[in-house]
Amino acid sequence: MVSRITRRPVITDTNARKQHSFGLVRVLQKQAQKTERGNAETIRLAGLMPTHMIELLDKLPEMVHIIDRSGRIVYINNQWQTRLGRTEETTVGSSIFDHLPADQREAAIARFRIKLAGGKVEKVIDRAYLTKDGKKVYVNTSDHFLRDQKGEVALIITVLQDITQVKRMAAQAAVNSIMGVIARGFGENLRNMLQPIGGQAAYIGKLANEPATKELAQNIGVATKRAREFLDRFIVLARWRAGDIEICKYDLRQILGASFDAYEDMMGAQKNIGAEVRMTEKTESLASSGLTLDADVKVISQVLAELYKNGIEAGVEAGGEVTLEIERQSLVNEKVDDLRNVLKPGEYLHFTVRDTGSGIDKNARNDIFKLFFTQKPQEAHTGLGLSLVYAGVTAHKGGIMVESEEGVGTAFHLYIPVVYTNGNGQ
Repeated sequence: MVSRITRRPVITDTNARKQHSFGLVRVLQKQAQKTERGNAETIRLAGLMPTHMIELLDKLPEMVHIIDRSGRIVYINNQWQTRLGRTEETTVGSSIFDHLPADQREAAIARFRIKLAGGKVEKVIDRAYLTKDGKKVYVNTSDHFLRDQKGEVALIITVLQDITQVKRMAAQAAVNSIMGVIARGFGENLRNMLQPIGGQAAYIGKLANEPATKELAQNIGVATKRAREFLDRFIVLARWRAGDIEICKYDLRQILGASFDAYEDMMGAQKNIGAEVRMTEKTESLASSGLTLDADVKVISQVLAELYKNGIEAGVEAGGEVTLEIERQSLVNEKVDDLRNVLKPGEYLHFTVRDTGSGIDKNARNDIFKLFFTQKPQEAHTGLGLSLVYAGVTAHKGGIMVESEEGVGTAFHLYIPVVYTNGNGQ
């Protein structure tokens, strides 16, 4: 018969109960030092009120289970139930190995037996547990053995740290890197193939006597030029999505100057349509303060220029404007409301590019950063602009969100770390 731990484990032997309580105290103390919820008060309660250890385990942000030496589950905490979608009623009494993927069970059982016998095993990489609907949750595990008065293992407390999101991000980064290499190679080769076509079209136009032939050659030349410009931008996008950027320390004023230069190059003759791009007083003051930013100046300046252009083309009429506002912001939480990705706590520059255009249709807001998505005429737009913006921001370990109201305008919020760190925290 399998014992069940509901609120607290029941151990009749006094010495065993004392060892069990002390073991749980040590677990709580270790976890308390790693989590914001763990503080001196938690540790104090754990020491003075050992009979309430299970209630405290239920409050931990990590998943926790307790099994006996046969591998049967006797307790799971609230986080374990929530994350894996299982209940105490249906889980307690089952084998812990039944909750592992089939291809991991045999090895896990063998490791378990070695550890029970006092042997040492290597740390498991890619340990996974199954949710109720069969999805994998990847974890790092930490085992704590509770022994009876004879020194034999009675219970094993396992604390599980969910690393599913970390693995998913690492896998996506690897895919982006591979796809970046493929896309870049494809784009560069195709661009090189187009170059002689454009040259031949221009040569034919010069030799042709008939107006129709000249017009045809001219049309081929224009189409070839547009195709090469598209490929140039596509290659840039592939590089940024692969994280291929060059980080240096730049003065904010230098970055903003480069962004306005890039905007003028993009707009060409359209830059004098009557609407304007301007910085707020707060932004001008910050730019004059000598603030520096770890960034790739070409990337950030093009990201901002894309947003200026996007704002102007969003229906801003003559006399309207696109404004740029920048402020320093300290993020203490890992999540910003409506942000499209999770950011590390730290110091950020918060860029806001706001327009007074027609706004974005609410049904399209979740799609605007997707590759090739555009609501503008296809003959004039490729759908790469906001994809470039998103790739450039995330390549800097930053984040982006959008606010929009139809008929009022749109605001893009960019969060760029003041100090760039790579995946190793350097």
